[in-house]
Parts: sequence; structure tokens; C-alpha cells
Amino acid sequence: MATRLDVTKYKTLGVYMGKHFDSIYKFCKDPTEIGSEPIESRIADAMNYLDFLHAMVCEDRSNNQIKN
Repeated sequence: MATRLDVTKYKTLGVYMGKHFDSIYKFCKDPTEIGSEPIESRIADAMNYLDFLHAMVCEDRSNNQIKN
């Protein structure tokens, strides 16, 4: 998707990850509101996106593509 849209992989990940964080913030504001997916699913997905981000950063640092 990043290549298709000519944006960085970090921006692409940020968009996808942000959708889950928006749902988590909404839940935190009002836990009684029913969302389109269970909050546990949104939390698990957000954790997976953070794992992806961590792997991307580690890979780019090891390839000297980003600095410490």
C-alpha cells in the first residue's frame, strides 16, 4: 500500500494503527458504547501493529536507514 500510494511504510502503518487507537480512545471515553468490534480485538490488533512497527524500526536501524 505504501508503494501504491507513494508514501513511507511508517505513514501507511500509522494510518492502519491509528484506526485501532481511535476505537480504543473511544472505548476509554465511554466503555458502555458498543463498537463494531469487541474492544479486545481492537487491543490485540493495536498490539500487533506495534509489533510490526518495532520490527520495521529494528530492521531499518540494522540497515542504517534510520538513526538512533
